[in-house]
Amino acid sequence: MAGDLEQIIARLQDVRNKRSQAQGLVGDLQICVTEHKAQLAEARKKLGDARRSLQEHKDTATGLIKRFSDEPQHTPATPVTVGAIPVVAETSAEAARLSIAECDSRPNREGGHMKRVVESIVSSGTQRSQSFEPLEVIHTRFENVVLLDVDWTEIRCHLCGTNACGDGRLFKGLSGLYNHIKGKHSKGKTVYTRQDILEKCTKRLIDA
Repeated sequence: MAGDLEQIIARLQDVRNKRSQAQGLVGDLQICVTEHKAQLAEARKKLGDARRSLQEHKDTATGLIKRFSDEPQHTPATPVTVGAIPVVAETSAEAARLSIAECDSRPNREGGHMKRVVESIVSSGTQRSQSFEPLEVIHTRFENVVLLDVDWTEIRCHLCGTNACGDGRLFKGLSGLYNHIKGKHSKGKTVYTRQDILEKCTKRLIDA
C-alpha cells in the first residue's frame, strides 16, 4: 500500500514538472510570436513605402515622356562639308563683291526680295539702323565663305552647326545665314541682328 502511494506521488511530481516545462515553452513561443508580429508589421510598412516610391517614379517618368512627346522636335539641316579651297588664279574682291542691284533683286525663301545687307534690321521690338561698308564679299566658288577683314572665312550657324539651307544649298553669305536663323530659330523669339550673327556665328579660316 505504501509502495503504491509513493508511485502516485512520483507520477504527480512528474506531471507537475512536465506542466512547468510546457508553460515555459508556451511563454517562449508567445515571445517569439510577438517578435515575429513586430517584424511582420515593419516589413509591411517598408513594403508600403517601397510601393509608394515606385508609383511616384512611374508618375514622374510618365509625365516626362508625355512632356517630351508634346514638344515639337526640330531636326537641324545636314551640314554640307566644305574642304580647303584651292588658290583661284583670278580672285578679286571687286569681282566677288555683290552689287546693290544683285542684293535687291535676289528672291528670298519667303518669295519676296532680299533686303540690302546694309538696311535696318528689327530686333527685340526696337528698330536699330546698322550700316556696314563695304558690302560683304562672297567667294566666287563657295557662297558660305566670306571675306572678313582680310581672311576668307567659312560661316556656320552657331545654333545647329549647319552651313547650308534645308535644300542643301550653301548659305549665300551672311545674308543667307541671317535668313536661315530667322526662318529656323527665331520664330516667336528675339530676332538676331546682322551684327549678332557676325559675332556669334561659327567661323573657320579658309586658304583661298
